[in-house]
Amino acid sequence: MTLTKKELSQLHYLRREIAQEQRRLKELEKATETGNGKITGLPLMQDMAAPAELVAQIADSRAVISAKLELAGVEYNRLCRYITGVDDSLMRQILTQRFVEGKSWRQVARAIGGGNTEDSVRQAFHRYMKSCHKCHDQA
Repeated sequence: MTLTKKELSQLHYLRREIAQEQRRLKELEKATETGNGKITGLPLMQDMAAPAELVAQIADSRAVISAKLELAGVEYNRLCRYITGVDDSLMRQILTQRFVEGKSWRQVARAIGGGNTEDSVRQAFHRYMKSCHKCHDQA
């Protein structure tokens, strides 16, 4: 199994979407507590929203978060299965640090140590991906 860079990054982007929706949920909950219907980022709700509408929005937001958390779990498992199948230990560490733990290339280099730099781990990853896809194309 070979994953593309885009597929490897899906867990990161799902986590960002979840965080964004969680912020929205907090705003909705705050609006119900304070009676202030002003919620940033929501169209047509600059003025006082009806309490029933806020309750519905909160329920929808919680459902979105739940669905995205489930999808993130699926992506996490798929990513871990892929990484487990990588033969090279250093590359498994790079992939785990970058795509499972969501670290920057600089943080990946620091975590791995051994004189690795931000550029060296990034280049190693790109070489690996290029060689991985060449092998896959030949099969």
